Amino acid sequence: MKGVSNLVNTYSLFLFPVPRHVVLESGQWLKPDQLFVRLRSSPLPEKSEAMIKHRLLEITGKSCVVVDQNQEHEAAFSFVYNDTIDEQGYYLSVQETGVAIQYADLAGLSYALTTLKQIYNQCGAVIPYVKIEDVPDLKVRGLMLDIGRDKIPSMHSLYKLIDLMADLKMNHLQLYMEGYCFEYKRYESFFPDETPLTAAEIQALDRYAAEQFIDFVPNQNSLGHMTQWLEKERFNELAECPDGFELASGLTFPASTLNVKDPKSLELVENMLNELLPNYSSPFVNINFDEPFELGKGKSREADTESNTCDLYLEFLNKVIQIVQKHGKKPLYWGDTILKHPEMIKDLPKDCVVLDWMYENVSSFESNCKTLMESGQPYMVCPGTSSWSSIAGRTDNMLGNIADAAINGKKYDAKGLIVTDWGDMGHWQYAPISYASYVYSASLSWNVDSIATAEADTANYLNLFVFEDVNKVMGSFVFELGNYYRYENFPMLNMTGTFILLSPMGGLSSSEVLNHILNSLFETIVYSLAKLPKNETIDFMRNYQYEEMRCFLDEMENKLKESDMKCADNQLIREEFSSTIRLLQHGIDLFEFILLEQNESEKWSQERLAGLIDSITTFSGRYIAVWLKRNRIGGLDRSIQQFNTLKKQYEMKLKELKSI
Repeated sequence: MKGVSNLVNTYSLFLFPVPRHVVLESGQWLKPDQLFVRLRSSPLPEKSEAMIKHRLLEITGKSCVVVDQNQEHEAAFSFVYNDTIDEQGYYLSVQETGVAIQYADLAGLSYALTTLKQIYNQCGAVIPYVKIEDVPDLKVRGLMLDIGRDKIPSMHSLYKLIDLMADLKMNHLQLYMEGYCFEYKRYESFFPDETPLTAAEIQALDRYAAEQFIDFVPNQNSLGHMTQWLEKERFNELAECPDGFELASGLTFPASTLNVKDPKSLELVENMLNELLPNYSSPFVNINFDEPFELGKGKSREADTESNTCDLYLEFLNKVIQIVQKHGKKPLYWGDTILKHPEMIKDLPKDCVVLDWMYENVSSFESNCKTLMESGQPYMVCPGTSSWSSIAGRTDNMLGNIADAAINGKKYDAKGLIVTDWGDMGHWQYAPISYASYVYSASLSWNVDSIATAEADTANYLNLFVFEDVNKVMGSFVFELGNYYRYENFPMLNMTGTFILLSPMGGLSSSEVLNHILNSLFETIVYSLAKLPKNETIDFMRNYQYEEMRCFLDEMENKLKESDMKCADNQLIREEFSSTIRLLQHGIDLFEFILLEQNESEKWSQERLAGLIDSITTFSGRYIAVWLKRNRIGGLDRSIQQFNTLKKQYEMKLKELKSI
C-alpha cells in the first residue's frame, strides 16, 4: 500500500483516512464541463441516484444528468453495484474514460464519494490517473461526546460535529447523558435551570446523522454517575449511599449510584428509557453501568446480605436490558465492572456489546481484548481524547492510547472503536482541543497500517480541511499545546497537575498543602485505581517547571498569531485557543504565588493577589462569552463556579494581608 506521503510527493494528493490500496499511474483526466452519469445494477436505485446527484453537485458545483445504462452516450462518471466488495468498501478509479466507482452498499458508495471530494478539491482542471481499493479495518468508528457534565452543545454545533464525522468516514455517535440532558417531561419541574435537548431536536439529529450513514445511538447512564439526580431531595432516597462515599482515603464524593434493590430505582430508569429511546432509529442503546462505586456498600447490602456485588450488578443489568429489549434495541455497556470480575462474563446476556474503556498510555487494551475475544463476547475498544481535566489536552497520552486501542481492536476482532470525549469537573476544554483526537482515531480505526504517518497525516488534515489554515500552523500547534503538561514532571493519570491546581481539589493554599493534595490524588488514582506499582512521593512543587512553561505558552501564543485560518468559525477558534492559553497562564501565576509567597514581602503578595483577581475576573468574562457561542447556557454556572471560588480565595487572602 502506498501511504499518503507518497501521494503528496508525487501528485500533491492527500487522501484521508489512508486508503488500503492506492495505485498512481501516469496520465491525467480533464474535468468535464457536463456531468453525465451512468448507474449499473444499483441496489435501492432511488436512494443511490439521489445521493449521487446531491454529492456530485456538492463536489463539482455542477448538476449531473443520469443516462440510461444501455445508451451509447459517453458518461464521465459510472457507478456499478458489485456484491463481491466487502461491507463499507469501494473501488474508485480515475482513468482516460472518467471516474468509475464500484460499491456493495450505500455506505461504501458514500465513502467513495468522500474520497472523490478530497481528490476534486485538491486538483485544478485535471486529476491524475489513480486506482483505489478501500475498506475499513473496523466496522464501527465512533465518537462519544459527554453532554452530561455541564456542557450541552447548540444544535448548530451538533450539526457541524456530524459533518466533521462524515468527512472522516466515522459512522457512530453517542451523546453521553447522566444528568438532565434530555427533556424528560415527567421530571422537568425538578431541573428548572437546565437547557436539555428536546425530543424534536433528538429526532432531527437522528435524521441528519442517518443521511450521512452515522448511527446516532442513545446513551443514558442507568446505575452509576447519577449524582445530578440523587442530589435532588426527590431522588436522594434512591441512592445506595445517600450521604455520599469515600472513594479512597481522604477522597470523598456525593452519592452517585442507585440502590439496585429499590424498585423505584428501576422505575426511574424505565421512565427515562421509555421517553428517550423512541426518538432514535438506532438498533442500539448505551446504558453505561460504569463505575458503580457504592454498589453493595450501602442499602442494597442491607436489603440482601446473601448476594455479592457481582450478583447485585447482574440482577439489575438484566432488568434494565429487558426494558431496552422491549424497545427492540440491543444494549451497549461499559466493561469496567465485568473485567474486574471476569467470572461474570459467562453469565452476561449474549445479545449485547461490551465497551472496554481505558484512557492511559501506560496500560494496554491487549489483555482485555484477548479475554473478550476468547469468551465470544462482542465488544468495542474505547480510548479517550485525553482532553478532559487537562484544559489543553495531553497529546502524547492521546496518541499512544488511541493507537493501542486500534492495534489491539483489529488484532482481537473488536466490533469497532469509539473515542470518548468526557467533561469531568466543569468541562473546561473547548471543542477544538479535541479535534486532533477525533481525526487521529478516524485515521487508525479505518486503516491501522497507516500508523507510521498517522500523526503527520492528522496535522495535515487539520490544516487543510478543519482549520483551513493557509499558513499550515494549526495542525502542529494543537499537538504542541497539548503537551504543555510535560513541564509539570508529574505523571498524573486522567488529568494534569495544572488542572488540579485550578480545580476545587487545589486552589489557593500553602506549598505543603498543595504538595500533599497532589500526592494524595496521585496515590489514589495511580496506585489504587489504576493499580500501578507504587513509587516514591513526588515533589510537585520542585518538579514543576513553571518558568519554562510560561516561555512555552508565550511561544504558543505567538504561533497562534502566525496562523491564517479560513474556516467559517476561525475567529471563534482563535478565541478558544487564546482563552485556553490564558487559563494555563493563570495556573502558572497561582503556582508561582504559592511557591514564593513565604519568602516575599507583603507588598509583593498584595500586588500579585490583585493581579490574580484581575486575571480570573477577565478570564471568567471571556469564558462565558466563548461558551455561549457553541453551547447552551444550562450548566454554565456550574462550570464557572470554581473560577468564582478562586476569586473569593484571592480576595479573602488580600483582605487578610491588608488587615495586618
